Amino acid sequence: MAEKWIKYCAAPDRMRPGSFTLTGWQAFYGVRKITEKNGALPMINFIQPYDPAWKTEFEDFKRVLEGALNGMDVDVQHVGSTAVAGLVAKPILDIDVIVEDKFLLNAISSRLKKLGYLDKGEQGIPGRFAFRQTSDHTPVTANNKKWQTHHLYVCFSDAPALKNHLFFRDALLGDEDLVKTYAALKTTLVAEVE
Repeated sequence: MAEKWIKYCAAPDRMRPGSFTLTGWQAFYGVRKITEKNGALPMINFIQPYDPAWKTEFEDFKRVLEGALNGMDVDVQHVGSTAVAGLVAKPILDIDVIVEDKFLLNAISSRLKKLGYLDKGEQGIPGRFAFRQTSDHTPVTANNKKWQTHHLYVCFSDAPALKNHLFFRDALLGDEDLVKTYAALKTTLVAEVE
């Protein structure tokens, strides 16, 4: 099913330069383009080969987040392309904090704000709450660590966005050929937009 979804997103009528604007699937694939109006230039996010340091950095994030959310029933997951060994990706970690009890959201938000995050709300995606880094030192720690750029989301366990993140990551983790297909697609998209 994931491979069909990749082929759907990469269909030629969806790929013509100048014929698309920033959409979820483009952001998902690491390619962003703004509509060419008044000479505006395309904007491209770079991708790079898989870096094993991404997994280590995620584990560091996970320890800090679990410590800050101690006593709350949450599950911290590494999602997105940086979670898949061998996959080219933007060097930006995607982290989902999964919560079953929706009444914990305010308490979680409060604790994340103490770590230096800015609560951006759902941003039009029900059940997925974005938290933005306010500096390279977010989350704030005693050793004032400089962190890798990341996207942090608190997701209700029944949110479709979370299910999509987990489904796609797990499909890639379970299928080496799919990883190769997806990597080739991302590389091709970036080359075509450049």
